[in-house]
Amino acid sequence: MDSRLPDRDRAEQFLELHAKNQHRISAFVHTLVMDWQDAEEIVQDTLTILWRKFDEFDSDTDFFRWAARVAQYEVLNYRRRKKRHAVMLDEQIINALAVTAADASANINRQREALADCLKQLPKRDRLIIGLRYRDGGTVHTVAEAIGRSTSHVHRILRSIRGRLLRCVKVRISQSAV
Repeated sequence: MDSRLPDRDRAEQFLELHAKNQHRISAFVHTLVMDWQDAEEIVQDTLTILWRKFDEFDSDTDFFRWAARVAQYEVLNYRRRKKRHAVMLDEQIINALAVTAADASANINRQREALADCLKQLPKRDRLIIGLRYRDGGTVHTVAEAIGRSTSHVHRILRSIRGRLLRCVKVRISQSAV
């Protein structure tokens, strides 16, 4: 991390990276800690540590992987503090889960990026239908009303669009793996 960045730019960069990754970090911790309140406390502790150590972050690397590693250490610290509880995951299991969760999260991001690209390739009408269906409050019925078709026709259209999107995402993912 370039420590010569003015404090405001540094704070803005941290906030932007955190905003993009906060749900993934929280999900990651909740995967490793069974108690919801404890997991939320660990997420907050992780955030504090991430901010305090942000000068150590290399902006050429993946923020989530860095944050997940910090969160993993916080989970292990939590485990050591709470050792008296009967239901605890073994440290090796936590480490294995952490690696799996980080990899799965990276895969989800690749899938989201591929889906975004595939959505852009859809014909305008299909993008409109997808937008009507999957935006806030969208239903098959509201789509049918908007385009003047029956709900059964909209179901068929959506099934076709979803199939094309799925195939497109699979192709993009396989191409990015090469």
